[in-house]
Amino acid sequence: MTCKIFKTIDDFSMLEKGDRVAVGFSGGADSVCLLHFLSKLRDKGYIYLKAVHVNHNIRGEEALRDENFVREFCRKYNIELSVFSVDIPQKSKEMKVSLEECGRIVRYQCFNSVDCNKIAVAHTLSDSIETIIFNLARGTGLKGASGIAPVRDNIIRPLIDCSRQDIESYCKENSLSYVTDSSNLSNDYSRNTIRHNVIPVLKSINSSFEENFLRFSRSVYDDENYLEICADELIKSSYVEGKYKLQDLEKTHVAVLRRVIAKIISSCLNKPVEKKHIELCIELVKNGYGTVELSKKAVFSVKDGFAFVSASEKRPISTEWKIPVENEITVTPGGDFIIKQSPFNEFSGEKINSFDFDEANGNLFFRSRGEKDKISLLKRNCSKSLKKLFNESKIPAEKRSFIAVLSDSENNVIWVDGFGVDSRFAVTEKTKTVCEIIKIKRKDNSD
Repeated sequence: MTCKIFKTIDDFSMLEKGDRVAVGFSGGADSVCLLHFLSKLRDKGYIYLKAVHVNHNIRGEEALRDENFVREFCRKYNIELSVFSVDIPQKSKEMKVSLEECGRIVRYQCFNSVDCNKIAVAHTLSDSIETIIFNLARGTGLKGASGIAPVRDNIIRPLIDCSRQDIESYCKENSLSYVTDSSNLSNDYSRNTIRHNVIPVLKSINSSFEENFLRFSRSVYDDENYLEICADELIKSSYVEGKYKLQDLEKTHVAVLRRVIAKIISSCLNKPVEKKHIELCIELVKNGYGTVELSKKAVFSVKDGFAFVSASEKRPISTEWKIPVENEITVTPGGDFIIKQSPFNEFSGEKINSFDFDEANGNLFFRSRGEKDKISLLKRNCSKSLKKLFNESKIPAEKRSFIAVLSDSENNVIWVDGFGVDSRFAVTEKTKTVCEIIKIKRKDNSD
């Protein structure tokens, strides 16, 4: 295991001679193992070492037991120690965050308050696996599937390739005692459920599960880092006086574009970016125009060949558009469409996505929905507003302006993408010319 830790430190350039390292020391097996290992490097004069313990004041006597254990361990091994006592329950109420999130924030504040240039925390391979499984259950991208990063800023995790079994073996071999947090034994927390119930099943399927999962997470980690580098390079090359050249953004792969937009938005708002906003902004880049509201104070806009975030003086009006039907392909913000005409006796398409050409008045248009739009769908005996129809279908408000509506010159709703034709324009035995609406897949770099 010692070789495994040294390899991790070397692979990710975690330590250099003379580093001042603060170790998060809870007293549990993981942190005991980490502190003991680093104390050997300290003894050889390679690094300066300091332990940092944070008493969250959540578990009463058990928390005091942990603090006393930490003090005694550091005395035994002659390790400098800083102890912080913080009322996390009260602090979480003041910050309006969960106990877990508040504890994490406070811990790193304490770690950063000591005079050290590196912070070593004892996350392990087992912790990373649990995190990945939890993220997968919630739905995640590459970043969430790559697990806990070995290095983030000045934070290093030398044990990230070691399993919990490795840690316990190390403690046993070196006669190291440790304390156990009773909250880790309960299945009241999702992470514990994964630890106690899911992981054992996966190990029973493949005894090498942890080693295989490490290879998987490293591969994803490398892919994610590469895409992040590509995104950073594109942001730099497309930047012009607070805006980003649309011609550079629209030709890039959507995997990179998604990261570019997230970085642009987060740098302006200084907060996590919602996935729905990213996807809407991608649509704007593809379409070449439009605005998405990010917050009450900011909007993402695509205009005059540039994409940019700007202040919003008022709530932007929903995107409205109206595009005449072309002879071949009609390109719209709601998709690309072909209207194929054929005599009734040659028609073989779906009636739900077809209409009687002779029932339409004048020219045809694809457009966004209007406030007074109604439709009487086939096989339904009532007329319904598009607003109510979209509500019943639980379509997010920000996506409704992108749903294509086919209408005639008198603004009659003929067909709505995803719902079908209005019964007034339905194909019947009396129909002479049938128009079939075909939505085609865009030829872009989507994955």
